[in-house]
Amino acid sequence: MLKDPAAAADVMLFSLCRTLLITDRYTGCSGTTVRAVDMPCDTSKEDTGRGRAFDELTAARNKLSMEWAALASAGEQFVALRKLGKRDKERLMTYCTMLTLDMGIRGRNDISDRLVAELKVDFAGYWRPTDSNYFSRLKKDQLLAQFGPVLGPQWLKDHQDTTKKTIIGSLAQRFCDAKPRDDKQDDAITEWVPPQF
Repeated sequence: MLKDPAAAADVMLFSLCRTLLITDRYTGCSGTTVRAVDMPCDTSKEDTGRGRAFDELTAARNKLSMEWAALASAGEQFVALRKLGKRDKERLMTYCTMLTLDMGIRGRNDISDRLVAELKVDFAGYWRPTDSNYFSRLKKDQLLAQFGPVLGPQWLKDHQDTTKKTIIGSLAQRFCDAKPRDDKQDDAITEWVPPQF
């Protein structure tokens, strides 16, 4: 094995694929003792599973070369996986790695933070705050504290004595309908994400 890095890489890839992509993953062996866990991407509000990121994940999953997985034995599957081209193996490895990422909120894990920075993740392009996924989950004082600096002192003054519902309506109008413009405040709105991102 030490003399064949390609074989080593294929064994690891096969192990990940058997564990993460094949429904009957607990039957048969994968060739290593490596265990991978598919990290769930859901919340107690059950509001994940739709949107641009999930559409891209579905598209990536549909591009994976999975013909090898239909073969009868793990040995046959392994041989067939080894015969895949470089690009097909890269897609499988990327997808499996993505399934296992444990990212969490910014500041929790230095590795995750550095990975996000290196990948230059455009969170605002994938997620926008709405009433149901963000605004309604915060208290009135939290909304004012978080969005006052973004929307300016006049907005803060106008909403200081209003209800939470009115504040949420104002935020939904500004954030959900925001389109990129030349105005710096509009840029701040279209690019805003929670600091935990």
